[in-house]
Amino acid sequence: MVIYFVLISVMSAQIAVSEGMRRKIAQGTLERKSRSGLKASKTNASEEARRRGHETGLMYLRIGSICGIVGVVVSLALLIMMSFSHVLIAVPLLVLVVQIATTVAALTVAKDAV
Repeated sequence: MVIYFVLISVMSAQIAVSEGMRRKIAQGTLERKSRSGLKASKTNASEEARRRGHETGLMYLRIGSICGIVGVVVSLALLIMMSFSHVLIAVPLLVLVVQIATTVAALTVAKDAV
């Protein structure tokens, strides 16, 4: 049961990071030297490359956030509606894998857009 809530907490943290980064990129307030951002050697080459790379990765960050939000809600709803079983761990685990995959996809697309 503890691992279930740990997975939900990690999903929530991933949502917060992705959404925070997505909002800063969309508003144009993500600083060049900040720790967040889609960092790759090609996107750090120039300010224009950085901006273009970040803009192309926005969609994937948004998809990861939406997946995470739905995953947290579904995971908690399943826990309330059903008694806990080890099969339930598959739901937040799968959503977390999808979140990580969309973050990697955002980085890959950002790198390739330059």
